[in-house]
Amino acid sequence: MSYGTKDSDWEPYVSIETYFLLNDPEEIRFYNSDQSDFSVKNQFFSKIRYTAGIEYKINKRHKVELYGIYSHERGAEEQVVPGPNYYAISDWIDDYVLGLAWSIKL
Repeated sequence: MSYGTKDSDWEPYVSIETYFLLNDPEEIRFYNSDQSDFSVKNQFFSKIRYTAGIEYKINKRHKVELYGIYSHERGAEEQVVPGPNYYAISDWIDDYVLGLAWSIKL
């Protein structure tokens, strides 16, 4: 979502992206605390990414942009337990990005 007007050279924006893994070839075991058992799945949310930034239009051809990204990601990792090993969901990993971009329209 962005907000810009014809009178202003500034355009702020925000976005949210979600990534849902549809068909992981490895079966993933999710722990169900209510039943003290595991359920096996191969579909789960693997990433959520939040972006916020502002774009400044220098002139008709040049723009500069300052943005930040927060990425929240997880995946399958092998868990070693007594008995058979299995794949389970890893903990969420957080990444932060601060960026500066310049673009030119040719």
